[in-house]
Amino acid sequence: EAFVEKNMLAEHTLWLNEKRWKDILARGHRFLVKGNNEDVANVVATNDEISSMCCNAICEALMDSREDAWYTVKDGKVLVNARKLCAQLNIGHRAIQSRDVSRALESMSSNDQSTVVWMKGKATRGVVLRLDMLRTWCENGRVFEWAEVKDAVARMDKNLKTVHAKAVEAT
Repeated sequence: EAFVEKNMLAEHTLWLNEKRWKDILARGHRFLVKGNNEDVANVVATNDEISSMCCNAICEALMDSREDAWYTVKDGKVLVNARKLCAQLNIGHRAIQSRDVSRALESMSSNDQSTVVWMKGKATRGVVLRLDMLRTWCENGRVFEWAEVKDAVARMDKNLKTVHAKAVEAT
């Protein structure tokens, strides 16, 4: 009640900055939580509207087993191009800003640098997503079952490797 009605959130934030900021930086984590509580971070990272829309679009594309110009699967990793995903999300929705999609993907990334990969025959920069983020999003009562999404990632990875191998053989 105090956080909502008496503006205690701002006061608490100032207290954290003054008393705990060095501890937070020293731990190298966003949250000052004892132990490695990735589920909390995953829920926060995937729970806002834009992140949820991104997760939904990614899972939907994976389940349809369709390769698209905005994402690919390589070596068991899902790589997503923020600008192209933003264009995908804006089909039939309100205007979503590319920077918001970029931030959402960064919060779900594996901390790898964005990687240049081939998507639909073109070199494209992609953010490497942490699959545990998609798992958490799926397990939080969303539309997709995690086991099915995980299987779709493996299936797409295998199929794209086969396609790539055939293309190399042909040349």
